[in-house]
Amino acid sequence: MFIYMTDEDVNKEEIMALLKMRVIENRIAAVVVAPNLFIGAKTNRYKNVQLFNGRNSIIGFDFNHIYGFDSVYEKDESSDFGLNIKFKEEYESLI
Repeated sequence: MFIYMTDEDVNKEEIMALLKMRVIENRIAAVVVAPNLFIGAKTNRYKNVQLFNGRNSIIGFDFNHIYGFDSVYEKDESSDFGLNIKFKEEYESLI
């Protein structure tokens, strides 16, 4: 889970775009905590973003389909599908 906290107001349009992108690309849950925004996000099985508004300092979501950073890699080194695990070091050096 990734948590972004700040004491300053955030640009909601920009932070929502970044939040959605991060949960899709990394299969993680993410939460934004700012004076003007308290929201969580995760993806479902088909990588559709689900948003969860916080209430009383709580965001309630399950951890189904939260597979983490390594889930983006194709584990079969002979496969031509997806981002092959054999390129993990090279790919992550670009990030």
